[in-house]
Amino acid sequence: MGSDAWIIVGSLVANIVAWLVGYAVFIGKQSEKIKHIEQENILSRKKLDEISDRLSKLEGIREEQLVSRKSPLSLTDAGNKLLSESGAEAYLKDNKDKLFEHFTAGITKLDIQSKSREIIKEEIKKTNVDALNNIKEYAYNQGKDYEDLIDVMSIRLRDMFIEEKIDKKD
Repeated sequence: MGSDAWIIVGSLVANIVAWLVGYAVFIGKQSEKIKHIEQENILSRKKLDEISDRLSKLEGIREEQLVSRKSPLSLTDAGNKLLSESGAEAYLKDNKDKLFEHFTAGITKLDIQSKSREIIKEEIKKTNVDALNNIKEYAYNQGKDYEDLIDVMSIRLRDMFIEEKIDKKD
């Protein structure tokens, strides 16, 4: 073989090696991309599972609507039943003066609604009050949770405050 043949063979081998190296680099980068996509897919799947669990829980909890979402929010018959049978209505009436102290003058009805929710959230955390413990025990036995109690009690507290402190002024 002549020198021209060796040059052609060498050039061909060099091209093949360069192509193989380039292909290996390309495959390596694609493999990294696939691993990254797989990791993102795992995270997305976890998030979707969490969302699915939350939706399932909400569907189960909210099968029986306690609050009507019309404006303003109001209790449904089921909400009134929970309020009455749990003892929450009596608790609110017995403690209204103490609960009303948390409101400030000059607030709007929407502020009252929001503040009522804050007040009840704090109130429901108490563990040393027999009446509250009885309300929580009733709710537990009925398959309700804190959010259900907070919803119905805060709407009733809002209504009581508006009736006694706002509407009487008008």
